[in-house]
Amino acid sequence: LRECKRECRESRDGEQQRQQCERRCEQRYQEERREGEETGRHGGKREDPEKRLEECRRECREKEEGRRQQRECEQRCEEEYRKHRGG
Repeated sequence: LRECKRECRESRDGEQQRQQCERRCEQRYQEERREGEETGRHGGKREDPEKRLEECRRECREKEEGRRQQRECEQRCEEEYRKHRGG
């Protein structure tokens, strides 16, 4: 989180962008922490990316209202998947 916020400050294009950037850091941090807690219950974070992708898509369908949000959510899942698989 600190790392992310530091990057925001270094690449700042004015106060507003910096704040938006830091908010994104916070959100990502919260999501990762929540994921970490959830995967902790499922026995560690090293589950295979395919399973994470399915799980992520399922959560999208459960929590997102409307087709567009679901689609955007699923696209985020797929980006995560590609990152983890290639990472």
